[in-house]
Amino acid sequence: MSVAEALRAYTLGGAEAEGSGERKGSIEPGKLADLVLVEAVNPRVDGDPTGMDIAQVSNLRAVMTLIGGQVVWER
Repeated sequence: MSVAEALRAYTLGGAEAEGSGERKGSIEPGKLADLVLVEAVNPRVDGDPTGMDIAQVSNLRAVMTLIGGQVVWER
């Protein structure tokens, strides 16, 4: 399973499984904004997790968490 497939399964897949895919699970207008912003720790690593090799995921760290569109945690 690729990083992109795992991320989709965890986000949109989970929302669809509970029957709320229309309201959450992806970043789209009108959907709830619960998300975590990440950045690459190593500047030589692209910070986009969807294109990463699984071994590179450890180079990411959380920067901010939003729940309902509100910042609830910041590094």
